[in-house]
Amino acid sequence: MMETAENQYWIVVNRNHAGPYTSAQLKAMGISPDTYTWHRGLTQWVAASEIPELAAELWPAVQPPAPSAPVVVEETVMMTPPAPPARVVVQPAPAATQTAEATADDDATCPPGYLWWSIVVAALFSLPLGVIAIIFAAQVNRQWRDGDRAGARRSSERAYWFSIIGFVTGLMIMPFQIAALLL
Repeated sequence: MMETAENQYWIVVNRNHAGPYTSAQLKAMGISPDTYTWHRGLTQWVAASEIPELAAELWPAVQPPAPSAPVVVEETVMMTPPAPPARVVVQPAPAATQTAEATADDDATCPPGYLWWSIVVAALFSLPLGVIAIIFAAQVNRQWRDGDRAGARRSSERAYWFSIIGFVTGLMIMPFQIAALLL
């Protein structure tokens, strides 16, 4: 028996429509009753189990559920399937990470990275604290560019403080280093 245009179905596979397929091909593919399906005459995509003739052939033991709303066939028959149903992704609202004194001007410019300070501290005063400051200083521009404004500010502050602490620590240890060299 030859399948007619009315017996051809399109389905949604990986968010794209595929087809046309015959009911025998759909049965061989093993589609689920929840697979979005369309055929000429339908105005929208529906679950495969909501098409009575398809449900009776693919899942004969399962009684098709009664459609929630009758399918209205307009006189103008659609010749191509409509776009697959869109999956709506809701983005959560960003957490309030800015303090009350932060303004829109704070978001306009990238915070300083203190990279040169960090390098000087690592080279002349305290290597361990200077390296930590360099790591934080190197993250500032990348985080700002990626849109992580709070992270860029946090990395900038940490680079600043590790540079200051490394400088002060280095100044405190320097007399002992000089004394050790002279002995």
